[in-house]
Amino acid sequence: MRVIILLLAPLLFYSPLVLSMVYSGVVTTTQKKVRIKETRLQRSFDLTFSSPETESLIRQLAINDHVSFEGFLSSDSNNIRVNSVHYVGLINLVATWRGDDNYCYSFTSFTELKIYTSKKSRCNFTPSFSRRYAYTINPGQPGWMILLSDNSANYVADLAIKNSRLAEISLYDLNTGDILRVIKLRK
Repeated sequence: MRVIILLLAPLLFYSPLVLSMVYSGVVTTTQKKVRIKETRLQRSFDLTFSSPETESLIRQLAINDHVSFEGFLSSDSNNIRVNSVHYVGLINLVATWRGDDNYCYSFTSFTELKIYTSKKSRCNFTPSFSRRYAYTINPGQPGWMILLSDNSANYVADLAIKNSRLAEISLYDLNTGDILRVIKLRK
């Protein structure tokens, strides 16, 4: 019994270093150090990384992008060590885009997408009907993967942001992996 207590006692003092937690926040700088404003704690932290791969994924983000990850708060509480990335939100994507398929793609937040038919060549109106999707973006090498879902189906797509006004979505068949279609988006 005493042996168990002696083995567990150090965990009481080092528990912040042992327990991994989920953190999320907005990237505030991406220069030499990556810094985020963590949502739950309402504080800014420098990020360190458990691997070069994890660092590479996070360094794809721009200022004001959102990131959710698993990590450890340092003992001095000034930085968080990132172990794995759950999902990201791209600030440049949050807008209404017109697809080459005559649909409007309105990314209203980091997690909600509305798709509706465009009128003429513009998407700057309030639609009477839109299909709503929940989405998450997972970083990858060398790009982004989108997981889309609504009440009736799930979809997977690659996202390539060409520049601030052009993007491309390649929609895949979940069963075969074949590309169903490629949608070119323009702001």
